[in-house]
Amino acid sequence: MQEADIDAIVAAATGGDDLAFARLAQRYRPELHVHCYRMLGSLEGAEDRVQETFLRAWRKRATFEGWEPLSLLERRLPPGFERVVITVEPGESRCYDDADWLDALVVLHAGDVVLEGSSGLRQRFRVGATLCLTGLSLRALHSVGREPAVLVAVSRTTSGSDPKKAGKDR
Repeated sequence: MQEADIDAIVAAATGGDDLAFARLAQRYRPELHVHCYRMLGSLEGAEDRVQETFLRAWRKRATFEGWEPLSLLERRLPPGFERVVITVEPGESRCYDDADWLDALVVLHAGDVVLEGSSGLRQRFRVGATLCLTGLSLRALHSVGREPAVLVAVSRTTSGSDPKKAGKDR
């Protein structure tokens, strides 16, 4: 689906077109299911959350006011979560360290970044991209835009973390 197609389908779905809503659900279901599974660790629980999410979206469709980029910088974190902000200057690279991204939801807040895999393959991501880097065989992150790439990672605090830092930035 092209971006213009998605905008038209969203407009139809928010107007009550159940077939348009079904097309959107079909498009986003796999991504949402993977995300829920990673968060919950249960296929059955993930499927329940996906169903609940789409049911809630259908019920609230008339109040949809358009796309908003996900920002994890302005949000207050609940207890038990921490935020890490990593900036890579334009033209610079950062070696990938899995410990920086372990079980984190990562949002590209600014700039463009290229992820380089251990095999040498590269994939470019732009502002607003939501990523889960845990378990990927990556070599480096490269800032390829004109402005710094700012990556915001949010994860649960580890059991060995200082409880005073829960819900805080590190």
